[in-house]
Formats: sequence, C-alpha cells, structure tokens
Amino acid sequence: MRNYFFAVTVLVFLFYGKIFAQTPQSAPLAIKGSLSVVYDDNVFAYSDKIQGSFRLNPTRLYFREQNANSLGDMITKPSFQLNFSPKRYPSTHISAELYGSFYKQNATLNDRGYFAEIAQGLSSKTELSISYNESFSEFSNETFRAAGVDLQHDFQIFDGNLFAEKTDDDKDYGAGLETFIENRYFGTTLSYQFDQNIPNDSLYELRSHQFTIEPIFSITEALYMSFYAHIQKEQYTNDVREDTTRGFGFLVDYAMREHFVAQLGFDRILWQTDKQMRNPSYEKKIITVRAVVSF
Repeated sequence: MRNYFFAVTVLVFLFYGKIFAQTPQSAPLAIKGSLSVVYDDNVFAYSDKIQGSFRLNPTRLYFREQNANSLGDMITKPSFQLNFSPKRYPSTHISAELYGSFYKQNATLNDRGYFAEIAQGLSSKTELSISYNESFSEFSNETFRAAGVDLQHDFQIFDGNLFAEKTDDDKDYGAGLETFIENRYFGTTLSYQFDQNIPNDSLYELRSHQFTIEPIFSITEALYMSFYAHIQKEQYTNDVREDTTRGFGFLVDYAMREHFVAQLGFDRILWQTDKQMRNPSYEKKIITVRAVVSF
C-alpha cells in the first residue's frame, strides 16, 4: 500500500506531461543559491528529562558518546540549486540541489547531501512531484557501536529517534501533491508529502506522511508573510513506534532586489510518540535567517 501513491504519481507524470506540452513556456533554466543561518535550541532532539540531565552533568557517558557539547547551536546551511523546464514540456519542472549543514559546537551533526525533484503541473495552481534525497552525516550508528553502546537497549531507554534516523548515509524517495487556493485577500497553499527511506545501517525502516497548510499574505509588492502549520506521522517497521510531529511558524519574505530575497523564519516543533517510552516527547524552536540569490 505504501508504494501506491508513488506509482500513481509516476503515471500522472506521463499523462499530464503530454497534455500540458503546449503550456506557455517560462525561463528554461534558473540558478539559485542561498545561505541560511539557523539557531536550533534542541539540536539533539532531547526530551525535557534528558535536557535536564545534560544541564546537571554534560560529561555523562551518554552525552560523551554523542559528542554533545551543547543543547542549542548555530547552524550554517549553504545550498545551490538548478531548476530546468524542458521546452517540449514547459509544465514539467526538474530541480537538483546540493546542500550542507555545519554546526558551530556540535560538529558530529554536520551533514551534506543532494536532492532531486521532478514536478508536474496538473493545472495552473496544482502540482504533483516525485523526489529523491541522499545525505551523508558524520553522526552515525557506528559512532555508538564504536563506543560500545547497546543500541537495541538504549533505543528504549533514551529518546531513540537519534539511533533510528541519524545514519552516515540516509536515502529516501518521496511523492507530493500541492495546490494553491487564492481569494482577494490572501492565498493558501495546501500540500501532502510522502517519504520512504531506503534502509542501510539504520535499525528500522521509516516512512512518513506530512500535511501542511500555509496562508500567504502580501503586505507590499516586495514584502510577503506566511503562517504555516503541519502535522507529520512517522511509522517505523517492526512496530517499534509511531511518532507524531506538529509544527507551526511564520516566514517573512522581502524581495530587496530583482534577484535577491531576504527571509526570516520561526518554527516551533512538538513531537510525541504513540508507543510507550520512558521519555516520550521533545520540543524545539528554530529561528532562521536566509539570503537567496537567483539568476
């Protein structure tokens, strides 16, 4: 069942790619570069109880094994993206992105990767997409195994999400559907995203479903503001656990020049597991400042 949506997406691409082949064409190639500076107040996604333990004794073995130097951290995120629309199929958009995340105090969380996506316009305001993402992290399960950590045991004792999700090579494919609803006062984006990871050295296979709603307001011709909320369900195989993540925030987007955009964002993320664990929840707040150059 979990692969049906992905398969249907591919078939829709083949069908709509021909129907919209005569759609008026936009610029065939666009290049975009961005640099984000992010503050995350809970980079290891610790529960409140484990955060309290860190504050009391940051030299505890559990934290040394993860090279945890601080609960919060500043993160620098550069990215480079290419967007292409074929001349014969102008409603089809192909994008490829290289990105990285570099932590100031917790370098073992550094990662880099690439992302590829093909999006097919179903109408002027609705789009279907398929994607592939692969990231490489210095933070892996081998970090724990080398330190003699019993992952199966500590998965139940501690937060566990680190062991299941942070590997040295994460691969996943996805499919999404997005539509834009507009009235005279503001527009709203509604989207659904499915992701399925490709297991390697992680303990458990993971799939996720995310729904997002984002009202967008135009303050001036150059200044936009959006508020968004999302809910994500993450399901692990072998009935390990099923997690629910709820998030909400805002984004201010200011087009300072024709090819330069400055953004300021805030996110608050709440996580809860549906299975019984000793420390079942965490919360984090993220502040993002981003500069985007396109040409």
